[in-house]
Amino acid sequence: MADSAGHAPFAYHGRMEPMRVVHISDFICPWCYLGVHRLERLRQEFALAVEFLPWLLRPDLPAGARREELYGGAARMANADARIRAFCEEERLAFVPPSRVPDTRPAHALVLAAGRVGRGDEATVRCFDAHFARGEPIDDPAFLSGLASELRVEPPVGGWSGEAARAAVLAAVEGAREWGVEGTPTMHFPRGFYVVGAQDMLFLRSACRRLGAPPATDAPVVPTEG
Repeated sequence: MADSAGHAPFAYHGRMEPMRVVHISDFICPWCYLGVHRLERLRQEFALAVEFLPWLLRPDLPAGARREELYGGAARMANADARIRAFCEEERLAFVPPSRVPDTRPAHALVLAAGRVGRGDEATVRCFDAHFARGEPIDDPAFLSGLASELRVEPPVGGWSGEAARAAVLAAVEGAREWGVEGTPTMHFPRGFYVVGAQDMLFLRSACRRLGAPPATDAPVVPTEG
């Protein structure tokens, strides 16, 4: 792990406060599905204040496109699914992806709104689980309105698919692009340090320790690796 200039990490100085982390993902990315669940496990061990921001992995694909179009064909999708399914089985996660690609912008807009009331983590996990664990269409207005109601999040003018919602998502994506984000999942840590890809728990624990992330309240003691 390095910063954008290739320097070694500094110790994080706000030791008594949660370490701020920005997690950037798209709901059609299976590695993001794994990554967000690993992040949730990490938060049981370290005090992390996480902001969830959107990315649009394939904005060129129309909503409802067949999922194999994400991979360039059914055979490549099957190979990728086999790899993801193996990881999911190891981590006791269901993997039942839908056959179609949803428009993820409405769900991203909901997550942004939920984040403003401190419930971005719940919204993010719920959307990923709906998509990859149950194969539900997360751009379905019924799904979005139901989740927003549960989280007590008000939609913007025009709803989750309206102009205001889409503008908010595109602005957040552009902000991530200005940081240098090129793909997902990406996690930004203090002082410009970042982790790209669905890294395993050993790597993520090491990153948090190197940056001096404080332990979570009542966190279990996890031995230091190697």
